[in-house]
Amino acid sequence: MADSTSLVAGKTKQFEAEIYKTFLHCAAKVVRAEGGTITAYDGDRIMAVYMGKGKNTSAVRTALKIHSAVLHIVTPAIRANYAAKLTTLPHECPTWITEEVYNNMHESVKLTNGRAMWEARSWTAMNDKRIYRSN
Repeated sequence: MADSTSLVAGKTKQFEAEIYKTFLHCAAKVVRAEGGTITAYDGDRIMAVYMGKGKNTSAVRTALKIHSAVLHIVTPAIRANYAAKLTTLPHECPTWITEEVYNNMHESVKLTNGRAMWEARSWTAMNDKRIYRSN
């Protein structure tokens, strides 16, 4: 997983572990589906061998599929991860959003009767990420 260190920089160890676990799980499934044998895991890398006679393109197909899995499974899981974790926050305010969502909202859903509807908070469990809540 290229540049994985910067992907998890500043995140909690638990978050980092989940990202690597998700990637390695996807990669291992692809390797096995393509007939490969996993020989080692090395941080954010998976190593495998492919045996057989004649031309074999399984390793190349594996590389392409793993790249696709990172783009379409792992990366979206990172983004959706916040949404799942926000649902576990205290329920006295039923609606929690990330700063990215807040910054992209139309002004009409930021105010009610001229007053701010959203309260900024610091999410300590996620390295003090700024989030907003509203009821």
